[in-house]
Amino acid sequence: MDIQKLLFTGLSALMILSCAGNAEQEKPDGTNDDNGSASQEYDWDSIADAAQNSLEMNFWRGDSFGYYWIDNIHDDTSFNHYWQTAHAMETLMDAYERTKDTFFKDRVRNVLARIKQSTSGEYINEYYDDMSWMGLACLRAYSLFGEEEYVNAAKILWNEVQTGWTGDGMLWNKIPDDSGKRNACTHWTAACFGAEMYGITGDSQDLSLAVKIYDWAYGNLYDTLSGATFDQVGSNVYTTYNQGVLIGASLKLYGITGTERYLNTAEKCADFCIDNDKFAKAGIWRDEGASGTLNRNNGIFKGILAHYMTGFIRSSHISTVRRKVYIQYMEKMGVTLYEAAKNDLLFPGDWTRGAEAGERIYLGCELSGVILMECNAIFSREYPDLMKQAGN
Repeated sequence: MDIQKLLFTGLSALMILSCAGNAEQEKPDGTNDDNGSASQEYDWDSIADAAQNSLEMNFWRGDSFGYYWIDNIHDDTSFNHYWQTAHAMETLMDAYERTKDTFFKDRVRNVLARIKQSTSGEYINEYYDDMSWMGLACLRAYSLFGEEEYVNAAKILWNEVQTGWTGDGMLWNKIPDDSGKRNACTHWTAACFGAEMYGITGDSQDLSLAVKIYDWAYGNLYDTLSGATFDQVGSNVYTTYNQGVLIGASLKLYGITGTERYLNTAEKCADFCIDNDKFAKAGIWRDEGASGTLNRNNGIFKGILAHYMTGFIRSSHISTVRRKVYIQYMEKMGVTLYEAAKNDLLFPGDWTRGAEAGERIYLGCELSGVILMECNAIFSREYPDLMKQAGN
């Protein structure tokens, strides 16, 4: 896409609610402008704090259990949402990086201890994409906290993930009946995980396998016309989270190798994510699922894309023009969701509305909303001049 066209179309699509008259209105932090006029400024740090508090109050089962409920109704006491726990760890680390509050550091440790206990000390499960998500979270925790438990867990997970490489793509899981499936989520996450592991180990074999997995996915799952990745081989479905980790893997490999193809792929995919009719209609990423039907797994999809888009936005490899378009797109989604859900900060899969009374909100949906608020808090600190309503 031509960057000037991108700027024009992107900014045209990012018209966020204008002020109406001079009626006095409160900011999200409860204050008013000195002149009493309506304000559109948003204190994203305070909003992110409140969103994290909603996650804590509505989903944390308690330190003795060490995990989040799968939803806010609490009628399912089972703990089998391993891969969503990895993203809960990522969300906690977002808060830690923003606040440096050791509460979030301790919570990450508590959550990983529950994963260790639930897997008999091995950290592993039967899905290769799940283990890659967990490994990526552990490597981030190690980079932040320097605790050996995290890097040891990541090494165990990477050793296990490597067994899923067949030479003809990555297995999705260890279930024999699924041995023919080749999914985007498994490939891009494993490529990203391998590249991150190379940064720790310096082992060229880790990088070599990451590149092999990436190249296989690029040749079999990547849509060169749109710049996006299909959900699986033989499918024409696009999902948000797969685009996110494609961007993440591409950015990581570009940083290691300097190969322009990786950066070009990340840019083309990121452009697709804000300018397509597959999941970005009217400038808001839609509910996930093949028919837009949410379940206990796909609610986290948009949060994953937001996470990796933000990593790309923060990189030094993109122009200010492109960064501004991406930020204001994310800002619009944040404003829309915050305004709809600000009464209780329970986030449904539909980012244009708040939760209805008694509605079941899945953990993944809540995490996605919190991640979006944390992303906007990053932008308001690092790029306030590129936002429309930073509140600084």
